[in-house]
Amino acid sequence: MKSNPLRISVNCPCCDSHLFYDPSIRSMDDITGATTDCGSCGKTIIVKRDYRAYDFNEWMHSEDTRWPVDGSGTGSITVQ
Repeated sequence: MKSNPLRISVNCPCCDSHLFYDPSIRSMDDITGATTDCGSCGKTIIVKRDYRAYDFNEWMHSEDTRWPVDGSGTGSITVQ
C-alpha cells in the first residue's frame, strides 16, 4: 500500500490562505514558535503553543506595546 506523508498546514490569520510546511516536518510541535511569510498576502505569521497562527507584528505588539503593530521600522534576518 502506498502512503503519502502527512502535510502540516495552518491558515493565514490575515487572508485565510492555506499554508503548507515542508513534508519533512512531522508535527505541529516542530513549527511552534516558527515564523513564515504568507505566499498570498505577504504577512509574516507565527505559530504559537496553542497551534494557531497569528499575525507576527500584531502578536508582538500584544506582548510588548513598544513593538509597532504594523512592524514598521523593524527588520528581520534569515537563518538557513
